[in-house]
Amino acid sequence: ATPADLAARLSAKLPVHMVPGRVLPVDALPLTVNGKLDRKALTERAAQQDGPPDTTGGSDAPSALTALVGIFAETLPGASVDADTDFFGAGGDSIVAIAVINRARALGLPIAPRDVFLLRTPRALAGHLATHAPRAAAPPPSRREDGPLPLTPIILRRRELGGSLARFAQARTVAVAEGTGLADIRRAANAVVAAHPALRLRLHIEHGVWALRT
Repeated sequence: ATPADLAARLSAKLPVHMVPGRVLPVDALPLTVNGKLDRKALTERAAQQDGPPDTTGGSDAPSALTALVGIFAETLPGASVDADTDFFGAGGDSIVAIAVINRARALGLPIAPRDVFLLRTPRALAGHLATHAPRAAAPPPSRREDGPLPLTPIILRRRELGGSLARFAQARTVAVAEGTGLADIRRAANAVVAAHPALRLRLHIEHGVWALRT
């Protein structure tokens, strides 16, 4: 099993605070002359493994790691972020995870919510992307047209009042998580509109007859 696989298994069985933020494979733990764990030697060994990433496995791995570190830094303000920063240990939550996923996908990095929750660090996520082929994208739904549909109460009321509809609009303010960008909001809005045909309704007036169609 790879370090990422081990971290994923631990995350599935242990509470968040007990899951290590980083897993390093070693043949044996270094010991002092007294038979105790040599923490200094272990730290030095970990630092040696922090060398430049191996680029022989594909040109996308280093850029993916760099991009993910940048995304973590953008979405976890105030945290000191590096390749081994634990997402939840640095203050991340499920809302921030959505922002991470959206920004990663915008850069062509197809990570899923499960990946963020189980792997948790930029290094583990980049390793996952390097070793797992991306899932085939689902085909876009075929476009269909619905209607004519009955008028909604607000449209009926506007028809009773008469006058122009050129400036008629309805709006609602929605609070979003800190760090959410305009691109994130647009993607979320497009997904909601795509999932709910009622949000795509348009008013058609033909020969004095009012009707709603998508």
